Amino acid sequence: MKLWPYAGPRKLGDMQTRDTNLKPLLIAPEATIHEALARINATEHLLQLVVDAEGRLLATVTDGDIRRALVE
Repeated sequence: MKLWPYAGPRKLGDMQTRDTNLKPLLIAPEATIHEALARINATEHLLQLVVDAEGRLLATVTDGDIRRALVE
């Protein structure tokens, strides 16, 4: 499936598929665990994409990652 016509490097925040806008999944590395979990709960997605100010992907965090971090 082609997500968009290639026109050079794009930011994750600009990426859209036919059915999904990824902006609700993007979170800054400075966000707290509480913020990430609140955003996960507010969407039907079980993860957040951690991106820098330029929109480059740094990491992913899932609800399971957060649960494991809270237990440790």
